[in-house]
Amino acid sequence: SGLASKGLKVSRQAALDGLIRTELLSQEAEHEGLDKKKSVQIQIELSKNIVLADAALKSHLGDKPVSDKEIRDEYDSLMKHMPAKQYHLNDIHVASESEARSVIKELAGGKDFAAVARAHGNGKANNDGDIGWYVLAALLPEIRGAVSALQAGSVTQTPIQAGKFWHVIKLAGVRDTKKPKLADVRARIVSIVMQKREKTFIDQLRKKSKIVIN
Repeated sequence: SGLASKGLKVSRQAALDGLIRTELLSQEAEHEGLDKKKSVQIQIELSKNIVLADAALKSHLGDKPVSDKEIRDEYDSLMKHMPAKQYHLNDIHVASESEARSVIKELAGGKDFAAVARAHGNGKANNDGDIGWYVLAALLPEIRGAVSALQAGSVTQTPIQAGKFWHVIKLAGVRDTKKPKLADVRARIVSIVMQKREKTFIDQLRKKSKIVIN
């Protein structure tokens, strides 16, 4: 369309203006002798190394597409280690152990968890204590141990100290983790495989190189 053509021309002109600006400033810097300054030379060397490092990666890894087998193997490995369960947690956190014990007593007396959460400052801003779904590995160790010992619908019977707060946790529910389909995560899997290739390549370079840090 006419708009698209105009936009393309503007984009090309902006790119050209940027190149001209850079060239003019570069020539002026050399004219002033700025390229002889130690700090500038260090930046020039660093920029050169970054370009060369990128070129080396593209040379060794860029022309080797990730195979379907590599994608499948990586996907299977990730799914094998994916946590089987997710836990829906409600949490009331308070400033002292004594207040936490008071919370436990109120809940044991039949009071609604959300109402108790609001009464102890865990109201609307904290979803009335509902903190959502978690896998155990994502929880703090102190919380993780307590949650793993709970049955769905039950509440911790002793306060849990984690950081500067004391917590009372309710396990609202448990569900199986839904594993994503390979097609939905294929691009991410390819990225992971490429990152592993890069790490392997760099590890090989480390092994055959002598690294001296001054």
